[in-house]
Amino acid sequence: GELAGKKLNFVSFTPGTSLQVTSGGGRALERVVMYWMLARGSQDLDVRPRRWLQFFRDSSSLKNFTADVERFRRHRMHELDLDFAAEFAEQLSRDRGPRGGKLLDELVECVQEFNYLRGNPAKDLSRRRSRIIGAMRATVARLAIERLEPDLVVMDEFQRFSELMRADAESEAAELLH
Repeated sequence: GELAGKKLNFVSFTPGTSLQVTSGGGRALERVVMYWMLARGSQDLDVRPRRWLQFFRDSSSLKNFTADVERFRRHRMHELDLDFAAEFAEQLSRDRGPRGGKLLDELVECVQEFNYLRGNPAKDLSRRRSRIIGAMRATVARLAIERLEPDLVVMDEFQRFSELMRADAESEAAELLH
């Protein structure tokens, strides 16, 4: 939201981290923001049950992740762009998930498996969660880049982008860069 209406915005991307969003659960803050975007952006989802926190915590402890969610609510919720959150929630119902179904359906189905979970999930469930979170991170990245609408893109250390800039590159990072 802070970028809108400004004549010049400077946004820095690092090829190894900014554009590689589909692998793994990312940082805890990213998952906290996605949690709140779903909470605020979707009319149909109730993310208050513990299973949602269990799902989004990924490698964080439930205690720490719950504290991060609460800290964001108290101190940073005003930064959340509600239009972007609604767009994100809507896009999840259109995007394909890792198993080929609608991403939102796969998310809800996976979250259900965290309903009575105590401790860490089995490896297959953990990998499934990571793939879904990675797909959600990719959705956020695509929507964010669409909102940037750059007039000029400057790539410092462009040689680090060379693999992604190839016309035949077929990765989420390459798609985001193009």
